Amino acid sequence: MKDQAQGLREIFKDDNTEKGCRIIAITSGKGGVGKTNFTVNMAIKLSQLGYRTVIVDADIGLANIDVLLGIIPKYNLTDLLFKNKSAKEIIYEGPEGIKLIFGGSGIEELIDPDIDNVKNLVNGIEQLENIADIILIDTGAGISEIVLTFLNASDQIILLTTPEPTSVTDAYAMVKVLSNHNYDRSINLVVNRATNSLEARNVLDQFCNVVNRFLNVKLEKLGYVMNDDYVCKAVKKQQPFSLVYPNCNASKCIDLIARNLVNRKLKQQDSISSIKAFFSKLLKTNKGW
Repeated sequence: MKDQAQGLREIFKDDNTEKGCRIIAITSGKGGVGKTNFTVNMAIKLSQLGYRTVIVDADIGLANIDVLLGIIPKYNLTDLLFKNKSAKEIIYEGPEGIKLIFGGSGIEELIDPDIDNVKNLVNGIEQLENIADIILIDTGAGISEIVLTFLNASDQIILLTTPEPTSVTDAYAMVKVLSNHNYDRSINLVVNRATNSLEARNVLDQFCNVVNRFLNVKLEKLGYVMNDDYVCKAVKKQQPFSLVYPNCNASKCIDLIARNLVNRKLKQQDSISSIKAFFSKLLKTNKGW
């Protein structure tokens, strides 16, 4: 184990990059809150605003961005990790110029990596530095080890909840775990499937007030997305609702959230990472070195 840790250090020792992509993890305390749909449409809005955007699907075992977009991928991130595929071979073109890297069941190998596989991953994924301004990591839901690892490595987090009490409770549990692990970067809160703006603002206010009172984490209210029948219609068509129904309420809400995100300056404790720095943090999280 000591030799492996030394080998991992060697991979990252020359990383002095001060500026690169903004890497944002999108997560939720529980499943079924619309996280993947949010991620895809958020990426589209960011692309429309002029930001080169890449989605990395890291929802282990439940990855469904391909289903949402009607794409059948031949390769995914595990092919880069284990099968010597290049980044160009595993990147797919999505709507509005967004780029997509699909996940796979082997991605959990990042928690206990082989040195050669890590080199393949880092050397390949660094190519994203030249094509991306923002990378959105679509994590799994809940407080699993792999989810917390991605959250810790990212520059920022977008935490999705719905107004349902179970969703709010699980989102609070997520923030509590991050607080207990001294997470010190931005957590942006989004309320999805709100019945109306009053309900959404109440959830945002109450959640942030409780977190600020009891936890050592500062949340930012990023926005909300209205409950909208057009979202379900778009899913059935396997197309993003922001494209097929650009004037629906949900699409307008996503547009506001995207603008809020890019207009909001990063806090001093936040950073804009190089890709290599991201994977350095990702691998160090559970290695203790």
